[in-house]
Amino acid sequence: ASSQEYAAILTVAIVLVGTFYARRLPVFLGAGGFLAVTLVLAGSRTPIVMVLMTGGLLVATRLRLPLPLVAAAGAISAVLVFVGAGHLAQATSTSGAAAPFVDRQLEGLANPLDAEKSTASAHYGYFVEGISSAFTDPIGHGLGVISVAGSRFGADEKFTEYDPSNLAVAAGLPGLVAYLAVAVLGFRRAYREARARPGPLSLAVLGVLIVMFTQWLNGGLYALSMLPWLVLGWADRHAAEGQGEVGVESETPQVLPA
Repeated sequence: ASSQEYAAILTVAIVLVGTFYARRLPVFLGAGGFLAVTLVLAGSRTPIVMVLMTGGLLVATRLRLPLPLVAAAGAISAVLVFVGAGHLAQATSTSGAAAPFVDRQLEGLANPLDAEKSTASAHYGYFVEGISSAFTDPIGHGLGVISVAGSRFGADEKFTEYDPSNLAVAAGLPGLVAYLAVAVLGFRRAYREARARPGPLSLAVLGVLIVMFTQWLNGGLYALSMLPWLVLGWADRHAAEGQGEVGVESETPQVLPA
């Protein structure tokens, strides 16, 4: 439905290819490489950063590193995006029909703080403005203001592009706190499952949550809007089963009275 949704589908596809086919090198390189090139040509930079950061986090989780090292791996992966883009922008020259798209991506990633080459500062401004709204208007402005409904029914549209800031604008401080609670608990359960049983499915669940983070409530991603909530439900169900909360039969035989 939009270029944003197209890029989001590509990021999820790359994560799934990486988690399910990492050991089948021809499939991983073929499908992953094709999707990566397509993502670069899609024109969005944030998805590129999210994919590489997700890759670093999943590799560290698969190796069962301590949580601080997992977080460090994700941060380093994100930083390497900007460093690598700057090196490529200086060391390579592009040509052909795709050259303008590639040059734009490299320049924006290499100069994220330059307002003339990157929109990162503008996105950050929307985010900060939305978060601050939770404290200046703690009861919020209603859910309509972060969707098309707001403009169609006479209200101001105050879409801030990211889930936390959107909830802060729409539902005020309670909405922001509720979102953060769901995010923290959801990530905690998905990470624990992936660390305890680092198979393709558990890693894919964690990867989807990371790569789509801050877009879980974006109804404009029509084909993907249900996916983060499905995997959150999966993570919650498996965590509950592991704790013996949901339908887990005890392995200890019961002693019946004579």
